[in-house]
Amino acid sequence: AIDARMTAKLKGTRLFDLLRRSLASYGLHFTDWQIATFYTALQTKGFVILSGISGTGKTKLAQHFAALLPQPTTAERAGQNWLFVSVRPDWRDSKSMLGYYNPLTGTYVWTPFLRFLLRAERSYRAKDGLAWFIVLDEMNLAHVEYYFADLLSVLESGRDEEGWTREPLRLDYPDEAEGNLPPRELCLPPNLYIVGTVNVDETTRAFSPKVLDRAFTLELTDADFGDYPPTFDES
Repeated sequence: AIDARMTAKLKGTRLFDLLRRSLASYGLHFTDWQIATFYTALQTKGFVILSGISGTGKTKLAQHFAALLPQPTTAERAGQNWLFVSVRPDWRDSKSMLGYYNPLTGTYVWTPFLRFLLRAERSYRAKDGLAWFIVLDEMNLAHVEYYFADLLSVLESGRDEEGWTREPLRLDYPDEAEGNLPPRELCLPPNLYIVGTVNVDETTRAFSPKVLDRAFTLELTDADFGDYPPTFDES
């Protein structure tokens, strides 16, 4: 009954109708409750885990939701406002996400994830009003507590009055290092949203309470084949 009342209320809002029509234009059909829950979870947590069987549209929901929002236009932050990251089973530590200093070459090895964090940080400092999304595909192929540990701790530190995380990511490299170096400390801005997709089968890892405590989990378990192949809304 509560779900029915909430859905009826949401149907009367312009924002909800816009989201539903826009997703339908891509051939994506989700229930009213799924759309409303995903949007609300992003607003309240900023870290959302989409769980379900393959083919339920977990990754597409995150990608197209980000694509519906305003995109960066300046040369400094040109490109999409979302980053797709394929998690690998051999990820053992945060180097896979945040990069590392290579003492043999004397340079810092950057990752697309780290470059994207800096784009989001510069965007928030510029007050351009953009939202930035990181999509971690199949995030439980490796132990999340290993490769995502630093970010989990930072997300748990809370936010200050301006929205920054109270604790920063700390990137280590020698004082004498030269070249293209990231900042030693990087706080996460409030315009950054992280969405992880997971499948639950024999090839994946279970989540620990530490991860589940910091995220909002939404299960997409039902597949409606009544309208397959999907119809597209030309408008």
